[in-house]
Amino acid sequence: MLRGVTPEQAAGLTWAQRARVEREAAAFFARLGARMRGVGAPGALIELAERASLDEERHAAWATELAERLGVRGPAPEDVAPREVVAGVPDDRRVLAECAALSCVTESLSTVALLAMRERATRADVRAVLHEVLRDEIAHARLGWAYLSTVDDARAKAWLGRELPAIVDGAVTDELLSDEPEDAAMGALEGLGCLSRATRRAVFVAALRDVIAPGFDACGVPTGALRERYARWL
Repeated sequence: MLRGVTPEQAAGLTWAQRARVEREAAAFFARLGARMRGVGAPGALIELAERASLDEERHAAWATELAERLGVRGPAPEDVAPREVVAGVPDDRRVLAECAALSCVTESLSTVALLAMRERATRADVRAVLHEVLRDEIAHARLGWAYLSTVDDARAKAWLGRELPAIVDGAVTDELLSDEPEDAAMGALEGLGCLSRATRRAVFVAALRDVIAPGFDACGVPTGALRERYARWL
């Protein structure tokens, strides 16, 4: 990965890509807020989703600025359409799945990853961005768990439990689970907010084991299918 570029430039490319991911998250939260309103979710939670969308736009701007400081000018911002988590289901179940995917899984993973990044960051500007993003991501994760706690439909929660393996799979890349050797130079990027594959895998396992699976258990969502899918770590 570092062939022909400096560690700073390699990290800058990662931050530029993160800017796009943050813009996608902003669109996702905006759509989630609208869909939550459509199913009559509590107003306070709708407001949290709408605020999260604005937070993610701010994160995208910070990521772009940091990429430029590291020597990389990313492409101009473009509209990003968020993916559909599930299709062909009633709106209330679609919102349930989206809260689980975006908030309970992705934002919980992000929180644990950001803690690891902040711990390893050696540049003050990188550490400052990580600190601010982390504070927001904690709130974004809480949104999903709070919404799940308002749902008392046991059948809907049983359905969500069956969807959990696919939902978690959607947050995992093939590269993360690869056994192929990683460029040893990747370790040099950890001080710039980029984690090596080994660290990212450890983050995923810790979040899944200590936050995500227990969180769904606590909300009454069956985790048997998830635990079977990821039995090597759960």
